[in-house]
Amino acid sequence: HIAVLTDEATLVIDYKGSIIQRIDDIGLSICNWAEGFLVGSQNIKFLRYEEGTYKIKSTFELPEK
Repeated sequence: HIAVLTDEATLVIDYKGSIIQRIDDIGLSICNWAEGFLVGSQNIKFLRYEEGTYKIKSTFELPEK
């Protein structure tokens, strides 16, 4: 799967180009890891693939500048 960041949500897309999940969190940057995705904006969220869907497993707040 790949994640696509939009102005309203993060979309998880399969290899056919179909949207398989919409995550209502908006991110500014993203990277993948062995078990899911990291989405970052005001905080960093770890999304892990479990039981057929991506779930937010952890959230880390970024320090204010």
